[in-house]
Amino acid sequence: MWHYRPLCIRGHDTHVVGRDSSGRCKRCALIYSTTWRRKHPRSKLLLRGDQLKRYYKITVDQYNQMVITQDGRCLICREKAKLFVDHDHISNKIRGLLCTRCNVGLGMFRDNVTFLISAKDYLSAINSCK
Repeated sequence: MWHYRPLCIRGHDTHVVGRDSSGRCKRCALIYSTTWRRKHPRSKLLLRGDQLKRYYKITVDQYNQMVITQDGRCLICREKAKLFVDHDHISNKIRGLLCTRCNVGLGMFRDNVTFLISAKDYLSAINSCK
């Protein structure tokens, strides 16, 4: 039995690759964005600057100064890694720069000190039994 398979302009089967939120073929959208980024290498830096300004009200220079002050290390685990802005979600005040793992970890504990202390106590109790 024959089934209708809608194809995009380039002939990709959209039932297989899917469509993005704007209705474009996902494979075509990926090709377009990759090509555009190759032609505009500075765009990522400009976008980062826009994000820092919009979300955290700081410039790229201020961010870079924070990285230098922290010696390029996460404030929690002290590993050298790509650093992300950690901020209070209520006041939007910047607390420092963290690696992905530590930033996500704080988020998973909902920035709640009581939960973090309970987790520390839990791990301490488990480790003392070994």
